[in-house]
Amino acid sequence: MFEKIALYLKMIKFSHSIFALPFAFTAALMAASGIPSVKQILWIVVAMVSARSGAMGLNRIIDRKIDAANPRTANREIPSGKINVGSAVKKYGMSSRTRLLSWNTVKGNGKGRGRNTESNRNGFLSRRYLHIS
Repeated sequence: MFEKIALYLKMIKFSHSIFALPFAFTAALMAASGIPSVKQILWIVVAMVSARSGAMGLNRIIDRKIDAANPRTANREIPSGKINVGSAVKKYGMSSRTRLLSWNTVKGNGKGRGRNTESNRNGFLSRRYLHIS
């Protein structure tokens, strides 16, 4: 099981998500005009990592035939058969649902989450960058 998790993390280049976090934190500081709350930072990290993981997973799924034909990329996880397409699609779906949940929590979805909670005090990202009143 841990081997499959390690393969998936390698496939989506999880380490690159870690290196991208400073950019997310910088954007959060700018959007909040100060230091965002711990809850906001947590949801921003979840949104950023899940969005990037989903995007990389989808890219690997879409490019699997091209990767299989290219000697440089033929050894990637999906073309080499280390991860099957169905498993990659499920993990992509999980990343996408997590991204949507975290985005709705920060942005607010009109159902009591986000907009009227402490995690979205004064509209945080919604009003500043998404122009949602």
